[in-house]
Amino acid sequence: MALADTRQLSLDLGLPPQASRDTVFFTALPPPEVAEAIAARARLLLSQQRFRIDWRPARVLHVSLAGVGLWDGLPPDALHLARRVGAEMDAAAIPVRFAQALSFGKARRRALVLVCDQTCTPLLAALARTLRQRLAAAGLRPAARGSFTPHVTVGYVDGGLDPVPVEHVPGWVVRDVVLVRSRHGEARHEELGHWALADP
Repeated sequence: MALADTRQLSLDLGLPPQASRDTVFFTALPPPEVAEAIAARARLLLSQQRFRIDWRPARVLHVSLAGVGLWDGLPPDALHLARRVGAEMDAAAIPVRFAQALSFGKARRRALVLVCDQTCTPLLAALARTLRQRLAAAGLRPAARGSFTPHVTVGYVDGGLDPVPVEHVPGWVVRDVVLVRSRHGEARHEELGHWALADP
């Protein structure tokens, strides 16, 4: 994962940027074939923009839900507590659809994201809030969050992109929450556990 990826992930999760540490968080992952289709559709829709886009590989596309922590090596006790939180989740599955593309941030280098539509946004926000509350109750103290905008980061751009509608971007039904470790400097996520959500 590039340095920009690591910093953006920290911002997505409300965690302080730490270039030298691995990030552990709960996420919603599209099936591999859907991730490939999302990446391909984003390239088709956005490649004609005025700026150069550094595209993220499809294998790391996700919707961030709740940060667990930043560590130089994963503490076994923290992993046990996070897995217990995942196992106790009782939320319903959530259909994900995308409404627009835009850039996040105020720096020169910004995340290019697909933002979820108004139907699934409150459902994903409620799921993320529940995860953060239960992580806090377990003693893991996730960072406080302000507004929550569910999205998938598809790339990085130099400059800003005003919101533009997107059509026919594949979605999926979030049927489980996944605990992952994002290793600094590597464009991959290591799965640490996943837990099924109830049928809607």
